[in-house]
Parts: sequence; structure tokens; C-alpha cells
Amino acid sequence: MLGELYEPRGKALEHARVILETENPHAVNVSLGCPVGCGYCYGPLSTRQSRENWRQVRYPKKNTVDLITKQLGKGLEPVGVFISFLTDPLIPRVRESTEEVARLLLDRGIRVATSSKLGLSSVDGVRHGMTLVSLDDEFSRREEGNAPSPKWRLQKLKDAHERGEYTWVSLEPCPCPGIWKQDLYEVLEELCFVDLMILGKWNYDKRTSTTEAREYYQGAVDVFRDFCTGHSIRNYVKSGTLKFIEAGSVKSVGL
Repeated sequence: MLGELYEPRGKALEHARVILETENPHAVNVSLGCPVGCGYCYGPLSTRQSRENWRQVRYPKKNTVDLITKQLGKGLEPVGVFISFLTDPLIPRVRESTEEVARLLLDRGIRVATSSKLGLSSVDGVRHGMTLVSLDDEFSRREEGNAPSPKWRLQKLKDAHERGEYTWVSLEPCPCPGIWKQDLYEVLEELCFVDLMILGKWNYDKRTSTTEAREYYQGAVDVFRDFCTGHSIRNYVKSGTLKFIEAGSVKSVGL
């Protein structure tokens, strides 16, 4: 049900585990759908709807804070909560609800993480996250719909870091040269201040299933890991990306 805590599964579970540093994270969707309109968004596919319909946001029928308070009152004891997988939690109509939920959970000692392209939570103690797969404005205009510019997002993360807040960034879906050519190292250098980086391949596109794409991601993973290790940044490569790389290695050995 929208507005209630639930246990994520599959790729969402993997994502939440890394960010919240717990094997059993919870999540909450403060709404369903997103008006930002990123071309690479997994939301429409995962919910089996058109991109046009996905941009028509739906909201919980009851107050989210009340729903979660009721769940906690019945004995639910989450270690960490991710806000949220099926919407941007800081779109204007749900931002206030997101902030209230974050305060409620943090006051009870529960970790909270958000992921948004529209800004950062104003609540201290949240693990503030953003998707930044390229810092090029042209790429963003082509692929990220109504999202603020990458440089604006980058500055928001820097501001939060300077205030002593926890910041993380998702480099997923990272474009291969068949999608967009860029120097990954230059992107990483701009993000060297964050506490956590997550890397994942571009999905749902035949251009990312080629031998050239596999070779690119193999090199990208090495660059990513070396950079993060050298800068003492927590880092994680998504399992689907590693399987894609390893599939090519197994095939080569078989030949």
C-alpha cells in the first residue's frame, strides 16, 4: 500500500542494503510515479505502464505519517528506511510528507535515506542521495527530462557534505560509449567528497549488450574501484553489472 513501510525485493533490496548498511531494510513510497521524465527511468517498466502514465503521480489515500506510526505501534522495528523507489520523494506535493516521515523515523533511531534529483531533504541525519551518471548538460537535457542540471545537483551534495551530512551518489545507469561518450574518471573526480558511490550499467537498451559495452564496463568497474579505494570512499558495484561482465569472461574461456 502506498505510504506504508514494506520490505523491498530484488534490485531494490540490493540498493537499500548498501545505502542503509543493513541486511533487512525497509522502504516507503510516498507516492507512485514521477513528473521528472528521465528517459532511463526503470519505474514505467517495473510497474508495467507507459511513460506518459508514469508521469501522472498518484498519492496515498491516507496520511503517510499516520500509516507508518500505526505500523510502528504494532511492533514493526525497521533498522533503516529508504524513501523511495517509485517516485521522487521531493516533488512539491509530497516533500512535506517525506520530511515528516524522516523526522519520525530518525527520532526513533531508525536510519533514513532519500534519493532525489530535485534537491536534498532539509532534515539533519538523512543519508542524502542523488543520481549523477554524467555531469554534461547536453546529456541531461537529452536523457533526464525536467531534472535540474547535473552541476546544480552536484552543488547541493557539496553543500550537504560541508554541513557534515552523509552524502551518496548513484552512478546508475552509467552510460557506455554507445549511449554517451565521457571520461568516467573526470566524473568521479567531481564526486570525490561523497561517503558512498554506487555503480551500475545502463539497462533495457540493446546498445549495452554488445561486446564493446561489456569491455567498457569491465574497465569502468576497475577505474571506479581504484578511485574509490584511493579516496577512502565506500563503494559498491551492482550485481547485475558484475554478472554481465563475468558472462563475457566465461564465454571467452569456453572458446
